[in-house]
Amino acid sequence: MYPPTYRGLPLIPTKAAAEELAQLGCDLWLVKEILERGYSCASRDRGPGELEMCLKKKHGLYKVVVAKSYSNALKQNVWVIIHIARFGGEKP
Repeated sequence: MYPPTYRGLPLIPTKAAAEELAQLGCDLWLVKEILERGYSCASRDRGPGELEMCLKKKHGLYKVVVAKSYSNALKQNVWVIIHIARFGGEKP
């Protein structure tokens, strides 16, 4: 199964982000939803190719940080998920 994409590029989590997703009980499809339906919420200056997006959902405010990168394994550009967090609310 292929990972979900954002702006035509696959979403690939770092090891730390994969652990955060597991702790939150979330998957890559939620990351895609946050990126597509969310709003920019940068808490600090982000470099070129980096996005920090937030989305308010029933179970709290979700924040995702991604950076455009290149995957040698996939031999293409990708969005690397650097961080995902949930603030407030209960576990879904």
